[in-house]
Amino acid sequence: MNNFNDKITNIILEFVYVVKQVKNLSFEFIYDIIRNYNSIMLLCTLLLIVCTYIWYQFKKEQETPFTPFLVINIISHIALACTLGYILKFIDISRMTQFLDIYWSFGFYLFFFFLIVLIKELIQFVKSSNKITRNFARAYYFLGLSYIFAAIASDQLIVVNDLLLIVLFVFGWMGLQLLSQEKKVKYDDSVDEESDVEITSYNQLLATRKKEFARITDLLRKNNYDEPFALLLNGNWGVGKTSLINVLTKKLEDEGNFKVFIQPLILDTTEKQMDYFFGQLEEMLNSNGIYTGKDSPFKKYVNILFQTINTLNMKQVISLDGLLDSLNNDEQIDFRSSKIRLENDIQNLLISKKLERKLNKQSLADKEEENLISSETKKKIYIIIDDFDRVEEETFKNTLVFIKELVNFKGVNVIFLMDEQKIEKNEKINRDYLDKFVNRKFQLSTIGYEEIISHFNKNLVSNEIKNEWIKDIGNEIKESMILYIEKLTEDFEEKVEEIQQNIENLSSKNNSSGENTDGVAESDRYEKLNTEIKELKKTYQILKDGISNVRRIKKIIREIKELLIEMDQSSSKNDNFKINVEKIDRLEELIVRVAIFKILYGEQLDKIIQQVDFFSVVTDIKLLKNKDHLLSTFFISFADISFIEEKGLKMDIMSDFCNSLMHNRSFEELFVNKKTVSETILSELDNKAAELNIQGMEEIKEYLKVIMLNSYGEDNNLVQARIVKLIDHIFTLYQEQSFPLVCLFELLGKPQRNPLLENEIFLEGLIEVLRTNPEFQNSKDKNVCIHYVEEITIHIFLRHQNDILMLMRLLNLKVPTYRYENFKSDLGDIYSLKEMVAAIKRIFNEENKSISDLDFFKMWFENSIRVIESENRENIYILESVKHYQKRVKDFMKLYRIKEELLMRLKNTSVDPISKFSEKLSINSSEELTCVIEELYEFICICYNPITSPLLRSYSSILVSLERYTRSIDFNDDIINKAEELYKSIPVDEYDEFSDEKQTWLFCTVKLGEVKENFKQKQIRLEEQNKEDL
Repeated sequence: MNNFNDKITNIILEFVYVVKQVKNLSFEFIYDIIRNYNSIMLLCTLLLIVCTYIWYQFKKEQETPFTPFLVINIISHIALACTLGYILKFIDISRMTQFLDIYWSFGFYLFFFFLIVLIKELIQFVKSSNKITRNFARAYYFLGLSYIFAAIASDQLIVVNDLLLIVLFVFGWMGLQLLSQEKKVKYDDSVDEESDVEITSYNQLLATRKKEFARITDLLRKNNYDEPFALLLNGNWGVGKTSLINVLTKKLEDEGNFKVFIQPLILDTTEKQMDYFFGQLEEMLNSNGIYTGKDSPFKKYVNILFQTINTLNMKQVISLDGLLDSLNNDEQIDFRSSKIRLENDIQNLLISKKLERKLNKQSLADKEEENLISSETKKKIYIIIDDFDRVEEETFKNTLVFIKELVNFKGVNVIFLMDEQKIEKNEKINRDYLDKFVNRKFQLSTIGYEEIISHFNKNLVSNEIKNEWIKDIGNEIKESMILYIEKLTEDFEEKVEEIQQNIENLSSKNNSSGENTDGVAESDRYEKLNTEIKELKKTYQILKDGISNVRRIKKIIREIKELLIEMDQSSSKNDNFKINVEKIDRLEELIVRVAIFKILYGEQLDKIIQQVDFFSVVTDIKLLKNKDHLLSTFFISFADISFIEEKGLKMDIMSDFCNSLMHNRSFEELFVNKKTVSETILSELDNKAAELNIQGMEEIKEYLKVIMLNSYGEDNNLVQARIVKLIDHIFTLYQEQSFPLVCLFELLGKPQRNPLLENEIFLEGLIEVLRTNPEFQNSKDKNVCIHYVEEITIHIFLRHQNDILMLMRLLNLKVPTYRYENFKSDLGDIYSLKEMVAAIKRIFNEENKSISDLDFFKMWFENSIRVIESENRENIYILESVKHYQKRVKDFMKLYRIKEELLMRLKNTSVDPISKFSEKLSINSSEELTCVIEELYEFICICYNPITSPLLRSYSSILVSLERYTRSIDFNDDIINKAEELYKSIPVDEYDEFSDEKQTWLFCTVKLGEVKENFKQKQIRLEEQNKEDL
């Protein structure tokens, strides 16, 4: 351990030796430089000082810190240090010299230590460098002066002479002064006009207020100087009283006047007001060279006041009525004399030195103030009392007494800022009481909203807004905001007039009808209307007061500006926001109305916020489900209740937009790409990668309707692709047994505008379905389907009627009498192919009964095309048109043939036997009867199904029809035999004797017997006829 300590000690000693050597070498180096270049260094230092000062003088942003006071101060301090140093040197006190030698030896290290601390502080508090440098400058100043003193007194200036040391000190001091000086900030007394902060700049006053500013200034300047003067500046809250007085007092202060600003809401006791006022007065007197210390008039006057207050023990709330009455005669004389002497001091404060010298030169006869002291040379103290109408009654009264009794000095003016209307309800303190303390009243005029808005909406569009379309909205609001408010006031006036008219109509009705049979109800209605109009006028007055109030207009503009910024941010986040918002009609006017409503009608806004949806409330008002004249006046014109999809979408978007504004929510609900039902459906149909997600028939019909309504003007290939995609989905749903067969045919309803009939795909799909031998659930469904197919026949024909008529015209092109108009006139009322074929046969004298109408039409069509092409082979226009008509008519024949096949297969499609024979049969022909007997025979005899009671009743109905038809029509023996086989399959042994089934069986037995007899008689008559023929 000892060895380790020895090593450490040796290392430290070696380090100290090295430092000492470095110090000696450095000292010798510096010594040589200074000794050899002493004069040059002195000149260079002086030159640096001069250059630094000149450079700093040219800097515009800062004023020179080298004031005459500082220059005189440093010169005197240096001279004092040098003088004391030389005196001490001359006296030559050995002990003092030894002490100064010691100080000289370590003074450099002390200075170096402070320099290290300065650098550290500057690094840590870089933004407060001037304050830190200022603190270091004080230490430097003291060290420098003491170092000069020590160097001269101890005769240590062996390296530098006295002058060089002083110059180096001055140069260092100048540098620190420059670094520690506060940067000059150009004072701008203007404030943000959008904020609620009162303005202080004349340039920011409204034009009307500038005129009033000039009048008030002139009034204050010209009032009698020797008499106490109180001005009441009257105006409602927010009209700009404080802003006007700020500009006014700034102007008065610039002219050399003094200001004391008192707020009774804070200084709510007379003791506080006295303490504050006399504290301000003491500062004014002191700063202007007037003594306020012990035994001064100021101290005596204040002491008397506070001693009296303490004697009365009224520190909290002091009533000053009769204050002097509490003093004895000597005290009252002392109080008055102190007040007079204090007033003389105040006069000395308010009268300029120039005027005072002028007064001293005048004779006593010329020293009358009324003649000598002009308004320009007399200064005043202005006491400003703000928010005077908001204080309690006792504070109000004591403040007036305080002003009246204690500070009624010459040259002191008082300005009250208040709204007189707020004190009218006080019983003790009213306008009459106030008039005793006020010399003049000045009523601030109500400024029109046009002037206020024009002044404050200049910066409505913030620089933060990046999107041009938001800027356009803001500019439109800026340009038209006044018009929007005019429209709103007109809406209020119309609503008031409407209710007033209802009242007059009700009154005239009662007068004209004489005695009213329902007097109570009419009276209630009359009272209700009067209540409504009172409430509406009240809310209208709130609007009128609000839009003429500067502060509320600023809040409205700020609300709009913040909304525009929020919209800009939302637009940047999501592109759908712009798409949705641009669909809102009268968006700018809506924004203005919402902003006005939020700022002026806070109570009503709170009620709306409790509702889930704002525009649902407005909709209820429009539908007369609810009555709210305020909301109705503001927003009813925006509620467009319509069944049109586009308007419904706009209302939905507007509702989300207003909900976000009213509830202060984000616009996330508008980030979704809002579409109408049609747009959503078309998007699904056009998306090839996505499958349709519809299940019910109503949804399918809605999709068909959308395709139909949006087919005009669309690309035909796109429309066909939509139809095909929907058709594929329809048959997929049928295969998944999502709906029965009859629903497929229901889709053929309304064929006039049915997209499914635009091509043959759906009809061919129905044929494919029927080829799978499906069964109808009942005969009704089958008949309904047949009806739908027959209905489309007319539609298919009418779509191509003009094509057929045009072919007829081209076929008779060379016959002038056969014009298209003639064919249209004669054949335009034909609605079926059968009638058209008959017309063709009649016009062109063609007849062929052996083929169907469609085959005949096809034959005629092909012959007509050949004839037209043959006769017009040189007319390229006719040939070109024929190609198109030929294609269209071929499409017609193809579609018609598919329809015929579909109808045939549909008629041959069976019905579920159980369902079919359980319902009442409707047989209209022998063919239908034959088909029914065969179906029942197959179901009972071949498939071995038992005859139930419903089947037995159906069988009896069949026999009734069979008996009727066998009277005149021949049936095959096979049909009669099948009817008998069915009879034998009846389980008659299972029936009770008196049951309905037994009675039905007995009825069937009789009917079958009649059938057999009819068949037998028919055979007999046939044999007799054959014999006669032979």
